[in-house]
Amino acid sequence: MLKKFHLSLIILILICLITILVTATSAYTIYSDPRYSSGRDCLNISRGQGQSFFVENSGLMSEFQLYFDSGIERNFSTDEIICNLRDSQGKILQNSSIHGFYLFDYGYKTFRFNKTLSEGSYIVTCYLNSPFPYENHEYPIKYYYSDSYVKGSRYISFGNDFNNWDTWKIAYGDAPFIVIINEEKTIKTPDKSHALPPNVPEKPSGPSLGLIGIEYSFSTSAIDPNNDKIMYIFDWGDGTSSHSKYYNSSFSASEKHSWNFSGNYSIKVKATNSNGSISSWSEQSRIIIESPDKERIEKLVEKRFREKLFVEVQQAFLYFLSIIGLYFLLSKFGLFSLFKKPLRGKYSNIDIENLLNFTITVGSFIGLILSGVFAAYLDYNSNITNVIFIIISCIIVFVIKLRNYKKL
Repeated sequence: MLKKFHLSLIILILICLITILVTATSAYTIYSDPRYSSGRDCLNISRGQGQSFFVENSGLMSEFQLYFDSGIERNFSTDEIICNLRDSQGKILQNSSIHGFYLFDYGYKTFRFNKTLSEGSYIVTCYLNSPFPYENHEYPIKYYYSDSYVKGSRYISFGNDFNNWDTWKIAYGDAPFIVIINEEKTIKTPDKSHALPPNVPEKPSGPSLGLIGIEYSFSTSAIDPNNDKIMYIFDWGDGTSSHSKYYNSSFSASEKHSWNFSGNYSIKVKATNSNGSISSWSEQSRIIIESPDKERIEKLVEKRFREKLFVEVQQAFLYFLSIIGLYFLLSKFGLFSLFKKPLRGKYSNIDIENLLNFTITVGSFIGLILSGVFAAYLDYNSNITNVIFIIISCIIVFVIKLRNYKKL
């Protein structure tokens, strides 16, 4: 009979884990990385990028410009991006290089050449040389979804022998590029309609009163006409600004900021999509920053705690409904039919099904409420803390209820 108690406890823990992991995966996918979405490709130590073009009138080629979607966060200055200019047969005519660049330093990057080209087709192939191969440095490149440049093609190469023309193959679409010959932009990828900028972001939402040195959060959202990823640029009104990460179109984004001096500040935000197109500034929000006062600080901290607690308890209640719904759904399909059989001996007065129902309902509710209070108090929340509080609460409720049965 004791084995049935152990089995019931294992099923109890598994239900809690499955429910929380499902909600964690859903939340996590809100924040999936845009560099790997459709229409983007990466230049790294094992993947090269290239583009061919056609020269109609001979002249001196001085620049090849390639559009990069973003850089990387660290150790970028020691990276080297090398581009080889090739003829139509793949023979290298000349090469040029630039250093790596920071995450938000995206846009057209210029590779300088000094080569006279006659009429005909040429290819520029680019690859990464990095002293940190195990950090997986990647420089994303946005490519157009269709062959917008009919006289050329995009190329990719895999491996590490990028100077070998046999490793390069034609790929889908065209990279945004510009070739300058005789100091004129004579060859480039045509502009595309999906490069339209995002709509003007909503007015930043946040507090209207604050204190020096305390961080406050402001949120906004915008819609991109072509459903591209969006990054938000917040201007905090004190001469500083900050960038968010990329979000899906229409998803809310928030950033935190603190001010060092008292005064009235105007906060505005603009949005830029993964094509580099930038919206106009949003309507301004205003915040009054005052010097710290002990009584005022206590009131503000108490207000923020109440607001945070309300949000966390709401979230806990939604999790609670998910757990109860999943549990009773499984019960309906007979998953726990084993526990409907009466026990014998000293456990004969125990109704296992009723014990599980009570434990799941009360334990998950208490655990989620405690987790919400914990998250509000520390201003920190994670699905791991939810799991821990639920499991501990369910075990305690299970043991207490079991002891009460034994006393009967």
